[in-house]
Amino acid sequence: MEEKTAAFYLVEGLQALNALDKGTSFYPLAFGLVASGLERLLKLVIILESLRFQGVLPDKQELRTHDLLKLSEVTLRPMKSSAAVGRELLEKDPILTTLLIALNDFATEGRYLYMDGVLTPRRPALDPHKSFQQVEKAVLRSTSSTGEARHSKLFGYVLTGMGQTYVRRRNELIVGSLVGFLKPLVQLFVECAGTTTPGYLRILLDAAPDKRLPTRAELRKVVNSHELEEWEAELEHCLVDR
Repeated sequence: MEEKTAAFYLVEGLQALNALDKGTSFYPLAFGLVASGLERLLKLVIILESLRFQGVLPDKQELRTHDLLKLSEVTLRPMKSSAAVGRELLEKDPILTTLLIALNDFATEGRYLYMDGVLTPRRPALDPHKSFQQVEKAVLRSTSSTGEARHSKLFGYVLTGMGQTYVRRRNELIVGSLVGFLKPLVQLFVECAGTTTPGYLRILLDAAPDKRLPTRAELRKVVNSHELEEWEAELEHCLVDR
């Protein structure tokens, strides 16, 4: 059920991120969905890795955190090829790094930002819009020949009145970085579970922002597939053996 929940949140979150435009006010929705799905996936990998390779479940206190950066560090610690891919992406992909920082700020401080703003008005509330602007700047810098945002080819779309093209390309790059990071995490989940394939999370392995992101309808198809039944039986067998 946790894997299903993680897959649902991530599918919905990818769609919400991809739908962001210049005038939207739904940053908390997109950030909340992605942060919740990513947190669950990271914690599942940590639990399965500890159970399979150390023979014990991790201390519950160790997982009582919403810090996505810390959880990512622990998750990618094993010396496995998929973990190495994830570590390399975090080191070399500035869009991914900035996005994770924004998601982490939201996960640790911004879950109840409007309520907190009412209860503690003197404390400046986290602004998802400003967090997203930092991600946007990383996109512009990464598509610039000089590393400066103003020289980005995407910025040219804005200057020539092609705002919709700019937003579409921006979203593709942001979601593409996230999908690229999720794929080795799903592969690591499979390795730690001891199965041959993932369950509900398999829908993310074929995700591609330049084509079409997985939808809720496609996730429902997985629920009723024979492949999922086989996966559940395989997973149960692996867990019982331990």
